[in-house]
Amino acid sequence: MSYITKKKRPMYGARPQRMGHAMINPSAHGKFREDFDQGIDSAIGKAKDLQGQGWEVDVNRTFMSDQAEGIKTKYENEGLEVHLVPVAKWGGQDVVMIAIREKPKPKSPTAATTATTSTMLTPEVIEKAYLSEYFSPGETPDQVDNGYTMDPDGVSAFIRRDASPSSQEAAAIVTNGKDTTSQPWLTIGEPGEKAILGAFQEQVNGVTKYTSMRFEQPGSQAQSAVKLDVLFKATRALKGGRPDLLIRVSAKGPDEPVFLANPEGDMVVIAPTIKDDPTWVDPEQVSFTDACNTYAKPK
Repeated sequence: MSYITKKKRPMYGARPQRMGHAMINPSAHGKFREDFDQGIDSAIGKAKDLQGQGWEVDVNRTFMSDQAEGIKTKYENEGLEVHLVPVAKWGGQDVVMIAIREKPKPKSPTAATTATTSTMLTPEVIEKAYLSEYFSPGETPDQVDNGYTMDPDGVSAFIRRDASPSSQEAAAIVTNGKDTTSQPWLTIGEPGEKAILGAFQEQVNGVTKYTSMRFEQPGSQAQSAVKLDVLFKATRALKGGRPDLLIRVSAKGPDEPVFLANPEGDMVVIAPTIKDDPTWVDPEQVSFTDACNTYAKPK
């Protein structure tokens, strides 16, 4: 039985502690309210991203972390996934929202990771597509190492499925990529490709100021963003003109390089755009989820 789609889930435990009714020392009230007001906008933005990924979040209800942990345990015992969205701090504890969803059903390994024989492309074809995206006609890459090719700006690199670089640094990146993309955060199919294209086109046309796209790990606060133009080129190269193909996307952790991989095993690694304050929402950054909702919905 679905706990999320068939009935509204009650919150466990004692009467939920709404921050508006919490006992607050008057001398600290002003500072807490300031922190809360700053954190709530970021938390609501995160909650909306999670809702786009199938999570249920009540943005009008917050909990102290000790109470939230108890609720989390009970939901997890019912087989639900639980994510705590931080809002602010009070009395040495986090103030959080609670997000829940049913655990995704296991996918067939062949569904998202294997290309059929009729659609498979050779590594030479994908490599040529990458070079045509990043290099001018007649331009020769000057950073090539046995299947590992850096782009002219040093922002991304193409990794052939049979790459075996002699450089220890490049070899470590190849190993990291294979490990990371074996557990993808998400996949980019035709709707995702449309979302990236739509965001990129509006950037080029000056409609929006987005310069990067943010990917988030489901059920985690881990996220990493990459330059939108680099992402657009990488996705197009790896797909090789196959709209229905699924590209795996993942990163090792927050603000780590983002890896994209096609079913054949070719990869592109892209350096992340880093921000000093992890709670700050970059106005020039759009989340992949929001882009899909904006640019990939049927008209």
